[in-house]
Amino acid sequence: MRRTVVSALTAFFIGTASTTFAAADPFSDVPQNHWAYGAVSRLQEAGIIAGYGDGTFRGSRNITRYEMAQMVVNAIVYLEEYDRLLEKNPEMVKGASLSADENMSSHERRLRNMRVDLQTRSDIDRLANEFREEIDDLGVRISNLERHSDMVKWTGEVRYNYWNDKTAGAHDNLSRMQLRLFPTVQITDNWAAMARLTAEVDMKSDNSSDAELTFVYAQGKYGKLTMDFGKMPLFSHADQGIVVDDFFSGGRLIYDIDENFNAKLEAGRWSGYSSALDPASDYFGAELMYDSGAGLDGGVAFRRFKLDDGKANIFSLGGGYQLTDDTKINAAYAHNSKADAHKNAYNLELDYLGADESIPKSWGAFVAYRYIGEEVGLCPTFDSFERTADKKGFELGGGYVPYKNTLAELSYFHGKSFKGGTNKVLFTRASWFF
Repeated sequence: MRRTVVSALTAFFIGTASTTFAAADPFSDVPQNHWAYGAVSRLQEAGIIAGYGDGTFRGSRNITRYEMAQMVVNAIVYLEEYDRLLEKNPEMVKGASLSADENMSSHERRLRNMRVDLQTRSDIDRLANEFREEIDDLGVRISNLERHSDMVKWTGEVRYNYWNDKTAGAHDNLSRMQLRLFPTVQITDNWAAMARLTAEVDMKSDNSSDAELTFVYAQGKYGKLTMDFGKMPLFSHADQGIVVDDFFSGGRLIYDIDENFNAKLEAGRWSGYSSALDPASDYFGAELMYDSGAGLDGGVAFRRFKLDDGKANIFSLGGGYQLTDDTKINAAYAHNSKADAHKNAYNLELDYLGADESIPKSWGAFVAYRYIGEEVGLCPTFDSFERTADKKGFELGGGYVPYKNTLAELSYFHGKSFKGGTNKVLFTRASWFF
């Protein structure tokens, strides 16, 4: 990757952010409609902070910026202690035995019981950037340059992918190394910008691609409403990725109806590479999702792709149910009402546990039956459908985390292509996160 690409993008983000952040009065109130209240509430529910010590925010009184900064500092301290405990005793954090509990101090039990996920870490990072001035007043001093650099957060992934695809006697294999960089900047209280830079190496030909801007978009959050504008990820959540897992250019609105339901509207252009659609088709999507918070979730959706010579009207639905603490079943269906053939798709999958790259020695496995016609599965999320998409069959696989931020995955698909002949796919991936 050319250093100038990353440097230029960082300079743009820092320049934008530095004009929108100003020193704040530590004793001024944080308005009740400020996004920080939602983030702090999530951290309280996760057991990371405890409000004023009595589990509340003292009724409807606004919190001052100084008080909010104290909560953020406490959250940072607890997260650091949680990570140290996780690294030292990974078995005590998830699925700890009774004997392990007995050997823990009360403080370690509290750390183990905290619910730490990517949303939790994102909330803490965003709060730390917002209340940096007040955190400085608590004794954490940084320079102006460091402060502005903190407004741009870089995360990334190095991944190795390998496909071995056999269809009707033909043999195709692909071996690629990929670097993904994700810059994020908090522009104002309500607006942030996200992007992804991608570079790839073909391990067979030893050819490297230039770094490309895979997506870049602005996101605004106002209470229950989230707005996205630009080129952004496109994923069909209702059908669990049967229809599409790609990117589109346009706009998106997401509204949290209540704690269980949210609705989404999308519109723009999609440059699909599937044979079912021409590039740069008009796109519209509507989706309603449900999550009970108690092991039951699902959704329904409609998506339209308008072409020069016709339309693809795709209806889909799906759901999942937590059978036990370790086992979940998922099912989804999609149908293209405008297609003459290969217009149906469905997926039935049983998942056991789950590999989490932040938890060493965690693992998961799955078994599934997939039936996906290419006129409805335009760009399905399943890696076994990367080289041959129009087919049906069984798939099994799993993942394992040998150490923190490293994930190894393996899957095998055995079925039939709708164009004739058997299809066998072996897929492996190794990912390193930073």
